[in-house]
Amino acid sequence: MEEQKYLTILNAFGENNFQKTLGLTFTSLNLDELTCEADFIVKKELSQPMGLINGGASAGVMETVGSALTSLFVNFSVEYNLGLSLNVSHIKSAKIGEKLTAYAKIIHKGRKTHIIKIDIKNIENKLISTGTLTNMIISN
Repeated sequence: MEEQKYLTILNAFGENNFQKTLGLTFTSLNLDELTCEADFIVKKELSQPMGLINGGASAGVMETVGSALTSLFVNFSVEYNLGLSLNVSHIKSAKIGEKLTAYAKIIHKGRKTHIIKIDIKNIENKLISTGTLTNMIISN
């Protein structure tokens, strides 16, 4: 049950940072398939004036979930990971109160870079936003 241990760590890691502001809860992890999932609710703090999710909030979710996934493959005693680029497309809106899930998959796992595909979907499995994050792994 190594994956359950890592889920607990990922959720505890976000108790006092941006992950908490976003309200992200990691719910699924598959180390063999290089995937993870995290749920969140669109709250007022994540919305724009029309009461819909702010595109920056979607981007923040993608960067947080993708970086967390990369971090599981980094040896923090000698290296760390940082986001290098993020490309996001917004497909559909989501209203305050809607539950969304971010699905992340590492599609390239190199020594110094990871490329992660992230989709944010609603409970009807409709695509809200999609993006690609490139993480750089840097030696200390």
